Amino acid sequence: SQARMGKWFDGVRAEFVAQGIQQGVKQGIQQGVEQGIQQERARALARLRRHAAIKFGTQTAERLSARLGTAISTEQMERVGDWIMECERGGDLLARVAAMHPNGGDGS
Repeated sequence: SQARMGKWFDGVRAEFVAQGIQQGVKQGIQQGVEQGIQQERARALARLRRHAAIKFGTQTAERLSARLGTAISTEQMERVGDWIMECERGGDLLARVAAMHPNGGDGS
């Protein structure tokens, strides 16, 4: 009957709406997580640059930033942080970073 078809249709529509809401929530969460990761990565890179500037000056920090770019793993960021503490000169730091990224960076 028409009433039964109407109930069935309402049930199907409610199911589709619920699925749509669920998919929207999943996508929103995923986008939020990705944005959070990108923001944390940007903050970590900014910290490395700031620490390099404090120890070696702004020119070295700018060159470091250009060499690192954004395609650097968390492990590599940690290594660079260690190098900032270990190296006596900015040139030594930049040489280590260049060896880590032999084909990337500031045009070399």
